[in-house]
Amino acid sequence: MNDAYDLVVIGAGSGGLAAARRAHQLGKRVAIAEQEAIGGTCVNRGCIPTKLMIHAADFAKQQDLASSYGWVNPEGLFDWPAFKDALHAHVESLRQRQIQDLEGIDILRGQATFLEAHRLQVGDQIVYARYVLIAVGAHPRLPEIEGIEYALTSRDLFDLDQLPQSVLVAGGGYIGVEFSQILHRLGSQVLLVDTEPHVLDGFDLDLQTGVEQILAADGIQVLDQARLSRLEKTRTGLVATLADGRSFSVDQVLCALGRLSNLQNLALDRVAVSTDQGKIVVDPQGRTTVDHIFAVGDCTTQLRLTPVAKAEGEVAAEAMFGDRSVQVNYRWVPSAVFIHPEVATVGLSEEEARQEQQEIDIHYNSFSPLEYALSDESLEAFIKVVVHRPDQMILGVHLIAPRAADVIQALVPGLRKGLTISELQNTIGIHPSVGEELFAL
Repeated sequence: MNDAYDLVVIGAGSGGLAAARRAHQLGKRVAIAEQEAIGGTCVNRGCIPTKLMIHAADFAKQQDLASSYGWVNPEGLFDWPAFKDALHAHVESLRQRQIQDLEGIDILRGQATFLEAHRLQVGDQIVYARYVLIAVGAHPRLPEIEGIEYALTSRDLFDLDQLPQSVLVAGGGYIGVEFSQILHRLGSQVLLVDTEPHVLDGFDLDLQTGVEQILAADGIQVLDQARLSRLEKTRTGLVATLADGRSFSVDQVLCALGRLSNLQNLALDRVAVSTDQGKIVVDPQGRTTVDHIFAVGDCTTQLRLTPVAKAEGEVAAEAMFGDRSVQVNYRWVPSAVFIHPEVATVGLSEEEARQEQQEIDIHYNSFSPLEYALSDESLEAFIKVVVHRPDQMILGVHLIAPRAADVIQALVPGLRKGLTISELQNTIGIHPSVGEELFAL
């Protein structure tokens, strides 16, 4: 049968592409079903374009510091249309590179829907699949409130004709926090509204409070324990009303309230794939409750991070066609929030360790990065390490500092092997650097 495949991957994002490539390397006949742009959220409207916007915003920060280093009149004007054109050109080049890397893999255009266990309809084509991997990702969640159709999501920002002069950001997760600082640095007046007691709910509490201090120092107003309840379109913009009755007139409202898995058109009920709160239930190999159907990435109950999805995709392909013993190890997965200064974390927070009733010690080191030494602007960076007292093994590391993401991820191999606090303290670092502060705990 010409339309018979060893593997059909639904979704051409990071996890789906990784699985398809690995299965193809193992000599299998593979197809990817995708109705939108190749590359998924990360390439087209997530990690890559967001990080490019962060770099653009960082230039504004560097201008603020430049006069302290002898630069005269370092201020410049930001050309949003020119930046947007460059951003879209780069994203398009990445898409083309992804397509080139799929040589030998069939690309099926259209929505994929299960007809039965091994048969799917993709557009007007019906295909047979020995295995199926679901990698459909997720989309921004919008609250069910009056006027929500006037709000933007993160994917809308990259297509704006001009940046808003004022914006209310609803949601204090990493997306809301990153875009709050980006928009502020690029010239917008920003109000961040979060339903939780602090932004970055789930992070170590010291990171949460540290980030709120950074945002406040930038001039970003943060309203904790507040909820958006209504939007009204006006002649000049929007009026955003909160649940407590306060209202704010802004040019735009950005909703960053989490993401929902894209399961609505798959007809999973026809194949008895189990879900939990709108996410597909999988094991550490990505296998669902149906043996030949796997799922990876943002549509599952596992961690929602691009590198995790890639690892899951490769493991799933191995579990189908190669080394059937492999599993994804989620214990030491680092994550970062790309504001300035960066926030990075890996392992258990202090609160999680105490909830697990671990006997812990906390090692803390605050410092001022050298790049701020000549500036009137102060920045208190810090490193926090959670240590298991009985054997001195490190349980978690949390850092706010320039280049924190690179520092944290370099620790992961040692942490996986049981790195202790004394081994960290007895290490000689590079001076002067942010990383050496790890060894001064």
